[in-house]
Amino acid sequence: MTKIDFKKFGNSQSEILTYLFFAIKNNYFKGSHILCLTPSENFSSNLSNALWTYEPQTFIPHCISKSDEVVSINHLPEPNHHSQILFNYQQEMPDWFSRFDQVIEIIPSDKDSIKTKQNIYSCLKKLGYPLSFEDLST
Repeated sequence: MTKIDFKKFGNSQSEILTYLFFAIKNNYFKGSHILCLTPSENFSSNLSNALWTYEPQTFIPHCISKSDEVVSINHLPEPNHHSQILFNYQQEMPDWFSRFDQVIEIIPSDKDSIKTKQNIYSCLKKLGYPLSFEDLST
């Protein structure tokens, strides 16, 4: 069954980018296939840039959009071939989330995002999914 972790952040895009960089890096070097759904084409581009430049000595091959790369970044909710780790920074949970081993839900601190993710959390809890929550906004 898919393990789902909810991570709450402040509204700083750089804070979320930094978290995603290190989380993707750590999971990539463990051999995981990763899909990162972002809220926009602009954020996808910013994340891609961070993966190339944040640690110049670290090489994390990735692609923006639908691809067969081990790390794929996309603002369109397409599942690609991935099935191990999904970082979801979109408002909605994709219908096909359960094919992943782990889903990390990114929650910015605006009221709409919090309410939407609370509803998702409640629904998933009723369905019996293993859930965790971590507040990283402080």
